[in-house]
Amino acid sequence: MSTELERFPFKYFDPIRQRWIQARYKATGKQIAARYEKWEVTGPGERQLGGSGQFEPPTASEKSGEP
Repeated sequence: MSTELERFPFKYFDPIRQRWIQARYKATGKQIAARYEKWEVTGPGERQLGGSGQFEPPTASEKSGEP
């Protein structure tokens, strides 16, 4: 079962450095709000299908095109 997620580029305020920092990753609004007190979305969202969350390399038969 996969769900569709919308992830956003964002920046957050670092209270130690006293400045805004552009995040190096995209996250859902719920994930950002859980981690940062002050944040802003800086671009359009990107829709992704949610899966197991693990890397699944192709098998040998998938690489060769065999059924």
